[in-house]
Amino acid sequence: MLTFAQGVSDLTHYGNKWGWSATGEVFVPQLVMYATPPNFYGKPEKVDRDIHTFLVQHGFQGFHVFVTCRWFDLDEEDCRNVAGVDPSLDSRTFDALEMLITKTYRAGGMVHLWMWGDEERGQTPSARPDWGGVDGPVAKKVEAAIAERLGALPGWSMGYGFDLDEWVTADEIHRWRDRMHGLLPRFHFLGGRPGGPNRGENHRRYQRWNRGLDYASYEHHKPSYRVYLAALEANPDEPVFSEDRFRVLESSDRKHYSLQEVRRGLWQSTLAGGVANIWGYLMEGGSHELGSAPFPNRGQIRAHFEFMRGRFLADMERCSPKRAEPERRSLCLRSAAGRHYIFYKENADHVELGLRAMKGPQPVVAIDTRKPYAEVEVGMLAPGSHVWETPHRSDWALAVGRFERSPRATTAVPAAPPPAPAEETNFVTSSHPVTRLGEGERYYTDRAYTLAVVPPWLEDALWIRTSNDEKHAAREPLLRFEISRDAIVYVGFDRRARHLPGWLRDWEPVHERLHVNGDVMGYFELYRRRFPKGTVTLGATSAPGADFGDAGRSQYVVAIVRESVH
Repeated sequence: MLTFAQGVSDLTHYGNKWGWSATGEVFVPQLVMYATPPNFYGKPEKVDRDIHTFLVQHGFQGFHVFVTCRWFDLDEEDCRNVAGVDPSLDSRTFDALEMLITKTYRAGGMVHLWMWGDEERGQTPSARPDWGGVDGPVAKKVEAAIAERLGALPGWSMGYGFDLDEWVTADEIHRWRDRMHGLLPRFHFLGGRPGGPNRGENHRRYQRWNRGLDYASYEHHKPSYRVYLAALEANPDEPVFSEDRFRVLESSDRKHYSLQEVRRGLWQSTLAGGVANIWGYLMEGGSHELGSAPFPNRGQIRAHFEFMRGRFLADMERCSPKRAEPERRSLCLRSAAGRHYIFYKENADHVELGLRAMKGPQPVVAIDTRKPYAEVEVGMLAPGSHVWETPHRSDWALAVGRFERSPRATTAVPAAPPPAPAEETNFVTSSHPVTRLGEGERYYTDRAYTLAVVPPWLEDALWIRTSNDEKHAAREPLLRFEISRDAIVYVGFDRRARHLPGWLRDWEPVHERLHVNGDVMGYFELYRRRFPKGTVTLGATSAPGADFGDAGRSQYVVAIVRESVH
């Protein structure tokens, strides 16, 4: 068994902010869904790769793992399938968790475990009456083994399971917490998520459940900034965890997230004061068993981490109005001494900066949160009220003050390459609107769908905005435009197509995607072709050869650049 000295840094809290004990650093646990134990047992190289992918390249602060009845059998999550009234424990499960916790901690991150799972799926001790239930000898044997095998390791926390209101009471949760602390050789945060609030800002009915646990937990469904803020205000003295799993899935379920909502959720939960979350991209190979796949917008996620590193401070408090909405008014955090501020505003062409309480002139930098991390120098500002006109409309974050920003323990990632120069606006002539391509922009003239993730090499390319109602047209050519110089034309085509239309089949696939918000399609696959200056004609989405099977379809989109940048 690995052990750590008592003097190493442990998870702790400062008021209701999560932190590390040895450094006094505060942070917001933005965790990523990880694989179940059989998928990483005996695979240290996989854990190392995943730490690099998610902690280094993305900037997440750690992993979330649910264990269920794998305590008894690495390959079995359903307690109803475990033989015997006094089953043996499976050391492989503990070996896997020990390796993950140790490697993640040494990389500067944390692991949050769910001890049990869901009653309906048999993932709980209450599913086995012959075990004596949640307070029975079998459950207590697991608790003792966790304390013995994992208790001395720093850097992990534990929730009791999920959908707890369906199978366990507040009193039983509290007894479990107290038993565990009587066994653990060092402190670990222990808690358990109640049944809400799924909607709304009223957290009062869950106070008894959370009182006496080590962190306050809630089952929010897609929480807004004001929901995060209400949860923190209900718990001024202990850290808060929005402990549902926030997943990007191909589904119309209103609980599920778009990539834009993930990005904004990171910022809103931080600007509220610091609420922990669990995120997962369950497409392109991601699943509940295998964990999250890499997020297509990892540069945006990393930008949040890089901006907050050394800037999210223990004494920061909200300085924006309580009823503020991020698309209407700047969100704000301010240090007690009045020398450090963070501002954030969405879909902004200007940002209000309330600095009347600031101590002396301070430097200001900004980032466009829709892009990989790149600071924009705003300059020095004196105390007072200011309005900063943004270079372009986007979601902006600003840091005011001189911050001490020592590097984290994770390996640094290379700086993002500079963006391609903006395209001239006068070399494309079309009867359709021609504008610049960028994240957050609408891509049809007749729908509110917006672009979620744009490859950096297409940022600021020219964009011919078509209408989605043209998707059923079969006339040829469908689109005609003029280019006054040689150019590369990119077509983003609905990824649901089983076969491309004949006119597109000799185009080069780029193996990149345009991810979108609103459209159930999820993303366009990209194709390109070089054209000399002159007239360009493109066929129809539903032209001969196209086959979408029983799926829906969306009209293709078109971007144009002067030369190859990819």
